[in-house]
Amino acid sequence: MSTATRILKTTAYPTLLATVLGVAVWAVRSGQNLALVALLALFASIGVLLLLERLIPFKDEWHADAKGWLRDGIYFGLNGAVDAATKVGVTALAVLVAPHLDWGAARLPLWLAAPLAILVADFFGYWLHRKSHDIEWLWRVHGVHHAPTQVNTFNNNTAHFLNIVFSTTAKWLPILLLGFSAEAVFIAGLFLTVQSFGVHANADLRLGPLNWIIMGPEHHRLHHSTVIAEAGNHATGITLWDLVFGTFTWRPGRVPTAVGTYDPQAFPAPDRIVQNVLLPFRCPERN
Repeated sequence: MSTATRILKTTAYPTLLATVLGVAVWAVRSGQNLALVALLALFASIGVLLLLERLIPFKDEWHADAKGWLRDGIYFGLNGAVDAATKVGVTALAVLVAPHLDWGAARLPLWLAAPLAILVADFFGYWLHRKSHDIEWLWRVHGVHHAPTQVNTFNNNTAHFLNIVFSTTAKWLPILLLGFSAEAVFIAGLFLTVQSFGVHANADLRLGPLNWIIMGPEHHRLHHSTVIAEAGNHATGITLWDLVFGTFTWRPGRVPTAVGTYDPQAFPAPDRIVQNVLLPFRCPERN
């Protein structure tokens, strides 16, 4: 391994996250259009991750073929729209309810409010994600995301639309109801959204000691493991909640033997989009 490759593997991901947070702080301080900045920063981050997948791939066989790109592109478009619509609905609900609540979050300085919003959103996202592996019907929804036998940036959105609705609501509604400022919500939302794509990257990105603080691809590959004992790491932003609740399964050098579901026969092939969408609404087959 060349020195340049080693440096890229160990610095690329922290640099990406630091840049995203730096852009977010700049946008707030300079009064930019936050929605536009969030969109541009997200697509730029996805572009960087796709480039890193080619420069330093974790597994060549995890690169999507033409069929996989088509499938993931369809999911990306559909679920991107579902995510946006859900955020509009959640925000509308918060606008109605939040004025009747006063938790003091709006009065916190931004340097404290933004990290706290990340903690809160990741907490509720963690518990929804964890229960989506424990409760049979929720697994029939969430397992669609685990059905592919590859993990890469673009299949982050390869999921059932209900999974997107539940996840977006679980993360956004609490921080909106707590009354966090728009700026804090913007920073937290951008960080967690970039993280959701970044942890799926099929790139040999290494966080070193930061692996104990920030979730990265090394953690999330294990989450997609077909071995249940490895498939912890339910948070996507930070490691705190997995460490606190005993589901942190990463150790230096630990990689999954295979990724997918432990019960692949329970799910249609990943490219059968309609069948996967209908799956949670059908009665499970009994042997």
